[in-house]
Amino acid sequence: MRVFGCQGSTDVTVDAIEWAVDHDMDVINMSLGSPFGSKDDPSAVASTNAARAGVVVIASAGNSGASPYIDGSPASADGAVSVAANDPTPSFPGATITFGSTTIPAIDANGFALSGTTSYNIKVLTGANVLGCGVAAFGGPLPPNTIAVVNRGTCARVAKAIYGQQAGARQW
Repeated sequence: MRVFGCQGSTDVTVDAIEWAVDHDMDVINMSLGSPFGSKDDPSAVASTNAARAGVVVIASAGNSGASPYIDGSPASADGAVSVAANDPTPSFPGATITFGSTTIPAIDANGFALSGTTSYNIKVLTGANVLGCGVAAFGGPLPPNTIAVVNRGTCARVAKAIYGQQAGARQW
């Protein structure tokens, strides 16, 4: 079953997964997904249910560039086979962030590039606030040019960015 037209995205992935289960398909193979998707995403839930019904569910991972460990939904589903390829040409905008003697690769998930060698403060959220799911979690107001580091989980990354910006984290 085809779920995409000639261009753009689709909103019938869940319907297609349910159709495949209802029509006794043995395998669902999806080269699609959203970067950083969770197991709670509707397409991941549908994929989990399909796998529990005995269908082999295969979904792509890492289609968002050369940054390691990018997985998305529906590949994040329990029981799904998450498949990735190696692309030696980076296409997801990135940056290298150095603080002290530590250097880490970072992704620019919002489409705004970091500028050159500007110095930034780093605020790592810890304890009960580690997820950054509210303005208060950032302990703001934050000093100028602060990059806030939060764990993934619970609330959307876009919400975390908004909360961080409201607390004074650097906006690009």
